Amino acid sequence: IDENVLYAGSADGLIHYTIDGGKNWMKAKVNGLPKYARVHHIVASYHDRNVAYAACQNFVDGDYKPYMYKTTNGGESWKESPFGPLGQTRAENALRRKSASSGCPVRHR
Repeated sequence: IDENVLYAGSADGLIHYTIDGGKNWMKAKVNGLPKYARVHHIVASYHDRNVAYAACQNFVDGDYKPYMYKTTNGGESWKESPFGPLGQTRAENALRRKSASSGCPVRHR
C-alpha cells in the first residue's frame, strides 16, 4: 500500500520500522516477546498501511510456543495476536497474505 512503510525483524527479539522509506528507523515496542526470540517473518496488510503481522519463535531457549504479533499503528507497538488454537508445542515460522481480499494472514510451519 505504501512503499515507504517498511519493517525489519531481528534474531534478538527486536522489530524496527520506518515510515519514510528507510531514511529513519524506529524501535518498536513488542510486549511479551522473549528477549532473544527470533522475529522470523513480517507481513504487511494489503488493506491498511498501519497493519502488519509478525511470526516469531524462541527455539534457542527450548521454547516452542508460537509468538504471533500484530501492529495496528504502523509498527510503533505490537500485541500478541493468536490466529486460532495452535497448542503450546507448535511454533510458527512464516506468514503470507492469503489474498488481496482477505484481512488475515495464513500460517506456515
